[in-house]
Amino acid sequence: MAIDSRGDAADDSLEKIKRLLVMVLRNAATKSDPKYKLLTASNQTLWNRLLQFQEVVVILVEGAGFEQRERTQTEVVPMASERDRIHRELTQALDSGVP
Repeated sequence: MAIDSRGDAADDSLEKIKRLLVMVLRNAATKSDPKYKLLTASNQTLWNRLLQFQEVVVILVEGAGFEQRERTQTEVVPMASERDRIHRELTQALDSGVP
């Protein structure tokens, strides 16, 4: 069985993208420092591995509660804290079994 070196490189790139995406999401969810809640296209690593791909931006915006502020910079920030508060309260209510 032959292994295509381009396939290995693509797999490696995909793994780097996934690792960075997981790290970004974890940091945004767990760290209080505002620097973890703002992603800018001027950060070369973020741009090269995440933000240049519209599919990843869709995941961040639609799936993780980020908000795209400027299309030209692909800058995203966590959405309003009110939505987070409501989500926390619903989760607590469902977990506690309160009707």
